[in-house]
Amino acid sequence: MRLFSDKNRPVHMGPYPCERLSRQPQALLDNVPAFRPLSFDNPEQPHSIVNAMREHQAMLDAIRDGLINKVRSECPSDPVERANHLKSFAYFADAAVAGCCELPAEALMPPPSTRISNAWPAT
Repeated sequence: MRLFSDKNRPVHMGPYPCERLSRQPQALLDNVPAFRPLSFDNPEQPHSIVNAMREHQAMLDAIRDGLINKVRSECPSDPVERANHLKSFAYFADAAVAGCCELPAEALMPPPSTRISNAWPAT
């Protein structure tokens, strides 16, 4: 039994009626844990698969960008239309729920002190 039809629903609104949910005026960031860098080292367990993932992740880092289309697409200047485009693509890519919002400054991480290239640091 279907409770909600998305037959005549705009693509950017997704298959579920999320617009019926209540909204918060701002993000609640009090319980967000501090950033911890990802590590593929587990010296306490030398036979753990985590130790073998370093080389695999380095290989994926090398090919992450893939082929890039040199033609730049137009991006809507209207923020609402831009958000609709982003959400439409998320639903096209089979996301269950998608949303856009203004990102407050306190939600941004500080820049890293050193930038890591595709090569992994020696341990």
